[in-house]
Parts: sequence; structure tokens; C-alpha cells
Amino acid sequence: RHVPRRYAAVTDGFAVGMTLLVCLTNRSPIAVVDRCEAEFGRGWDEISGAEIAGGSEGGSQCAWPPEVADAVKRLCFSAAGDTPSLCADR
Repeated sequence: RHVPRRYAAVTDGFAVGMTLLVCLTNRSPIAVVDRCEAEFGRGWDEISGAEIAGGSEGGSQCAWPPEVADAVKRLCFSAAGDTPSLCADR
């Protein structure tokens, strides 16, 4: 028997958050947070938006203004869990 799936605002928020992270980081959405943490050797909340947007050179090639990159990063996912974010879980 086919059970219809139900979608919610959380589903849409996660999709938007992941799409923004892919645009910001220029990385695959598969384990994007884990991969950034491994690449930079720090936790997600310790990496600036400019760093992940510009690669390992710390934003030198970043087309995003640093304050915008930081805001988008925080909006998409906050590892601390005390900040509302679109991607509630990795």
C-alpha cells in the first residue's frame, strides 16, 4: 500500500538551506558541513562564512561580502543548536 508523504515547512527550509550552502561553499551538498570541518580543521561555528565561500585561502577569492557570507552560513546551519537555522540537522 502506498503511503503518501507529508511535507512541512522544515522540509522546505532544509532544501533552501542546503541550496544556499552549496551556493556559498561551491561544494557538494553531501556532508558539506562535515567536509568543511575536516578541510579547515575546526568546528562549523569556528569557520567564517568568508573562509568557506573563498576556499582554504581564507576568502581571498570570495565573491561574497564577508558579512553576507557569515549571515548566510549562520542562517543555513548553526552547529551550536542555540541559533535558529534552516538546516536543523546535518
